[in-house]
Amino acid sequence: MKILNVKESHTLLNNYGAVLIDVREPAEHRAEKIPGSKNIPLSKIKHDDLKDSKDRKIIFHCRTGNRSQSAIKKLDTNSNSDLINMDGGIEAWKDAGFKTKKSSVTILPLNQQVQITIALMILVGLVIYYFITPYGLLLPLLAGLGLLNAGLTGWCGMAMLLSRMPWNQ
Repeated sequence: MKILNVKESHTLLNNYGAVLIDVREPAEHRAEKIPGSKNIPLSKIKHDDLKDSKDRKIIFHCRTGNRSQSAIKKLDTNSNSDLINMDGGIEAWKDAGFKTKKSSVTILPLNQQVQITIALMILVGLVIYYFITPYGLLLPLLAGLGLLNAGLTGWCGMAMLLSRMPWNQ
């Protein structure tokens, strides 16, 4: 897997006809995107998605570079294309002064949605515990176990669930 900084990626896109694929969720892509990027979420990406880009360099990006790296690892085994991870993602792209296209509708990034949901689970669970029943502690326990699992494995069930919500489609 190749990793290029945003300036090198910009050069490949503008001068050599590379393809730019955004592996963030559709709502994130709609909120702000790099002009000319194609959105194929990490959760849905497969080898067939690259058939139109055969024999071209394909640059993957996400918000910071982690999901795009996962996408390349997922696709790298059977690909005839040159797969490249744009280091730093769209955040580094903006930091370098390159333009993005923003939507007038603002939707929180998926990671913030997960953080808010888990915080609410903890708070609601504590309120239930304090005012109603000791079983209210099950909600913060589930939130903590979910965070532990996400930290250890890199798989976040809450993010998968929230990515399927109507506002994220």
